[in-house]
Amino acid sequence: MKIFYSDFKSYYYYCSHNISYNKIFIAFVLFFFSGKICSQEKTLTRKEIDSIYKVISTDELFNKEGIARATELYYIAKEVGYKEGQIKALYRLAEVESGMLNSSRATDHIITLKSLTLALGDYENYIKALCLESKNFYTEKNYTQSLKTLNQAKKYLPEIENVEVRRKAKIDIDIYKWFTIESLKFPKASYKDSLIATSEKICKEAFLLKDENLRAKRLLFSSTMAATTLIEMGRQSEAQKYLKIGEKQLKITGINKYPVADYYKVKGDYEYRNKEKNKNYLDSALSNYNKSLKICNLLEYGGLLKTLYPKIAKVYANKNDLEKELLFQKKEIALKDSLDNQSAIEQNEFKKKAYSIKPQSEELVKPVNKILFYVIVILLALVGISAFIFKKYLSQRKHNNQQAIEEKPFENETMPKDKIDVSSIKELTSLLYEDANAFHLIFNETYPDFKNNLLKINPAIKPSDVEFCTLIKLNLETKEIAVLKKMTVGAVEAKKYRIRQKLNISREQNMYIFISNI
Repeated sequence: MKIFYSDFKSYYYYCSHNISYNKIFIAFVLFFFSGKICSQEKTLTRKEIDSIYKVISTDELFNKEGIARATELYYIAKEVGYKEGQIKALYRLAEVESGMLNSSRATDHIITLKSLTLALGDYENYIKALCLESKNFYTEKNYTQSLKTLNQAKKYLPEIENVEVRRKAKIDIDIYKWFTIESLKFPKASYKDSLIATSEKICKEAFLLKDENLRAKRLLFSSTMAATTLIEMGRQSEAQKYLKIGEKQLKITGINKYPVADYYKVKGDYEYRNKEKNKNYLDSALSNYNKSLKICNLLEYGGLLKTLYPKIAKVYANKNDLEKELLFQKKEIALKDSLDNQSAIEQNEFKKKAYSIKPQSEELVKPVNKILFYVIVILLALVGISAFIFKKYLSQRKHNNQQAIEEKPFENETMPKDKIDVSSIKELTSLLYEDANAFHLIFNETYPDFKNNLLKINPAIKPSDVEFCTLIKLNLETKEIAVLKKMTVGAVEAKKYRIRQKLNISREQNMYIFISNI
């Protein structure tokens, strides 16, 4: 370096005393540094952006460092106009922020992500964005909105042409549905059956995936979920079957992964309840809990640690190790306080953003050009005018031809506006034909006192009668109920007559109005 510096100094001294050589020297220096600057500002190619995305998508970077890298990648992709790269980086940002319970910041990314994916017709990533949105809703305990968001995502599945990608998207929707039902825990009599049915459905679909890594990860998810519910129901032998399915996937997925931490936690639960067949059940449970604990600490998996600490403390309590029992109890309290404080702040911000945005239409939104947009607007205007004229015609006809029909739904009757929530009834009716399980969950949540009020009128009323009353509450006509229940019109009429008797509804009263007021 000293020799190079001496030669460079001598060369500069020589050039400074010679005008022509001085110009050449200055030009060379400028060329050298301009080349250096250009090489530093070289933009990344799409392949390089995709390679960086693969690196930041690992579970080891599911943290603040991963957020920083994904943010940087998003702006790089945006600068070069690589929209697919922007979508990948945005999804990772939303996924990590949501996983770290930063639902407010996740919502910002999801809004941009949904807009980008729809503009490109990328329905796979649009569905993934909706799934994350549903997760934020059930984290905030808005289970109704979570299920609605997942039902909206289902409508976009036919738009995905690739069978493998469509199957993966369907599995993802069902996984988030499982978590929503598990958090809701309603109705108490059947929610566990719904969880098992959903997890078994995911398992069957996952076996059909061709991609080995993807199949292994989804099988590990679904088998762990199925085992979780079966253990709670005391069905140990069935739970063991699913745990064995999950165990086979561990070599493929790798160790330091979030699903693996969940698996070992559930395996620990299984061993803890297996004391009749295993004398060393406490050591077996602790061994699995510690495996899960190690991964959680490495990945900063606070959500699972919150449930893991009390389980480990309970094992040490059974082993009469008071010191370690108290240690994990303290860890549980400290983590719970930290997560609760963070959650309270984030939920306030999330509510401001999530509920200030007008919900998107349930209809499929596709990218359109300007000409097509104006054509659609004109057509919609014509349809609106036609609908208005037709409505006026029906109104006039109705005024001139009023007829009193005994079992006619209440839409043609005079009812106090505060007795009917038309929007809720329409949404519930739509959901009834799409997802019966989700319908019953949301109906009971929307009308929590309905069943109890029926029982007050007649404590001996049957569940099948209550179900019929819910359909009448939704203002469904006799023919609609017959099609839905696969019965004849006469059978439905007979059923309604028996319900009249059980509820003491007089012949002068309209049955639909009576039930709508319950």
